[in-house]
Amino acid sequence: MSDFRIVNSIADINLSASWVDSPAFNDKDKIVDESGKLYAAGYEGSRYRLIAEKERRFSCLERIGRVFLAALIVVLSLGCAWRSKSIRRLFTEKKETIQYGVFVDWEAENKISEAELQEGIDVSDETIAKLQKCIRSIVRTKIHKEDRVKLAEEEGIKFHASNDNGCVFELDIAPGLIFKTGLTSDRYNAMINGRTICRIHELGLLVIPNAKKLAIAAQIPEYGVSHTYTVIVEKKLDVDPQKSMQEKYFEEYAESLNKVIRQFAWFICKMGYDVKWENNPVVNKSLDANGDRKLALFDLDLRGSPGDGLFGCGQNRVGLVRCVNEEQGNIVAEVAKENGVSVLSFAQVHGWRKEELEDARKLKEHYATKNIKTGLEPIEVDLDSLDLNLTETAQVKTADGQHEIITFKKFAESVLTEINDKIKNSDDQATIKGRRYFALDLEYRPVHHYENKWLPRLIDVLIKGGHLFKSYDSNDEDYIQA
Repeated sequence: MSDFRIVNSIADINLSASWVDSPAFNDKDKIVDESGKLYAAGYEGSRYRLIAEKERRFSCLERIGRVFLAALIVVLSLGCAWRSKSIRRLFTEKKETIQYGVFVDWEAENKISEAELQEGIDVSDETIAKLQKCIRSIVRTKIHKEDRVKLAEEEGIKFHASNDNGCVFELDIAPGLIFKTGLTSDRYNAMINGRTICRIHELGLLVIPNAKKLAIAAQIPEYGVSHTYTVIVEKKLDVDPQKSMQEKYFEEYAESLNKVIRQFAWFICKMGYDVKWENNPVVNKSLDANGDRKLALFDLDLRGSPGDGLFGCGQNRVGLVRCVNEEQGNIVAEVAKENGVSVLSFAQVHGWRKEELEDARKLKEHYATKNIKTGLEPIEVDLDSLDLNLTETAQVKTADGQHEIITFKKFAESVLTEINDKIKNSDDQATIKGRRYFALDLEYRPVHHYENKWLPRLIDVLIKGGHLFKSYDSNDEDYIQA
């Protein structure tokens, strides 16, 4: 075990000639806390960079003295002292080591990061004027969603998201830039801190997009006042935001992602992160000479604990282990242990991931058997051939709230129509799997408890017959993998 000492520079290390540089000093340049240990997300104390490790071998006389002292303590404690690691080390250690660290001025490092973050982000006066004109309407689209179409047609605004977390959009007059509202100060500060972590810990395969924070003053005519909105302007990165595409890339590019997965796990340990396919996509055309690819990191403010980021938490936090292959999952656990993050949930989460990977393999076999090549192939089935009593009747509630009596066959036909409509209108940027995964919006919903079994009975028969692959229940919605 090493002692830890703080110095101003390597020149301050003054030891006798018996002390030499440690040949196994693998922690050089790592950032540690005030006790010399690796810190985890949430640590707010001073940080230090390890610059040197010195060691000195104990003389024969010293070793005899240490063993005698340890034996005496064990005897006097009636053996209880043997439980202590420090006592056991008196018997086994042949040398002592000292690690030296220099203070890291995190505030100064963050200033460097902010300057780097803003590089190349130029916002024209025309763009500022457009934001001033439209910002109120943009922010209000999270409530008045119909305004998105109007803004797109009249102002050239393309929305990527508009919800309680804010709006994400592009302007046709500012190509190559992404604009974000909501939680902006926290998000911007998190981007700065994230850049600092990446630079100091040498996590060069993680890309946090260049960005700048703007204050947009807009008039509110009906009240005769103005209001200032904070907007983050980001450089648009070359990524595919589609979840199914990222699943595909993480599988196909697995070998070239090993190094960045390790770096990403390290980053999560230091800062925390809300791991989602759309939050940490593979950067297109990022394969370097060493055979490694890069990951982009978005929305750094929406983060939980390191454990949540690595292993997930509930349905809304996936966790890195649930995005990678079996071998990479072990890498994540290894990094967690190095950084003192609990791995108690790893075995269970790793097991879930193995099941998901096996499901993915079976899905490919299903598509090959069914000759599904584009993902747009409709479900074709003779309902009369299924093991179902299609003459059953039930009272149902229609989409417009009306009640009527229908047969099981009519219900089944409406479900198949819904499934095929979902497939036909799926995102053309999605993979085959993505085009055939969706939630059902049923035209008819049975009213009574027993009749509510119609959907699971139908889906179960379709799965057993090979017409569908699997069904899922998520947040009280019925999801289908066709």
